Amino acid sequence: MLFIALPTIPFREGWSMAVVFGSIWSLFALLIVGAHLYRLLRVDEEKENRMRQVRAERYRQVEKRIVRMSERMK
Repeated sequence: MLFIALPTIPFREGWSMAVVFGSIWSLFALLIVGAHLYRLLRVDEEKENRMRQVRAERYRQVEKRIVRMSERMK
């Protein structure tokens, strides 16, 4: 998509609406490509593992609270 669109943007004509639109569109497309590569290459695998641990710990804490509350109601 970018390979087709970038050569057709008329950069030599100055700052026309077509150039502004094409530039902004290209930046968004590059941002999306970068986000996909970031996710595919798993750049922050350590961070994801840590977040899983935090979620598991929070789940255990909530579970303990529920058990305590159910014991009090008996």
